[in-house]
Amino acid sequence: MKKSFKKDLKSEDVEAVLDFSGTLDRLDGDVELVQELFNMFVREIPARIKDFRQAITDDDMGRMEKLIHSFKGVAGNLGATKVAEIALQIEKEMQKNNRERVVELLPSLEEAVFQVRKILEGYKDE
Repeated sequence: MKKSFKKDLKSEDVEAVLDFSGTLDRLDGDVELVQELFNMFVREIPARIKDFRQAITDDDMGRMEKLIHSFKGVAGNLGATKVAEIALQIEKEMQKNNRERVVELLPSLEEAVFQVRKILEGYKDE
């Protein structure tokens, strides 16, 4: 049995982290597609963060830029607004070559991702 995103994802707390209705609108109301994309996000995001952390350690600015830009785009398209906003902040700090601020923002990004994962994991197929 599947849980209904449309019915269950309505609280203000959830909306602050995840714009489900906007995502659903962008995907022409296809709830199954939205669920599939959210499930992919939950599965793949830890590896993306790990890659970004490694790029910081390696001081590989090119890889960092590519990863954070991709991260921001995926989060934005899926309606993970808080994640996208923090990724944008990181991207701006990278443009200023402010590596220290990028490192400071990373825990906030990870916390926002954790919040999205926590919400989405509660809405996987049962």
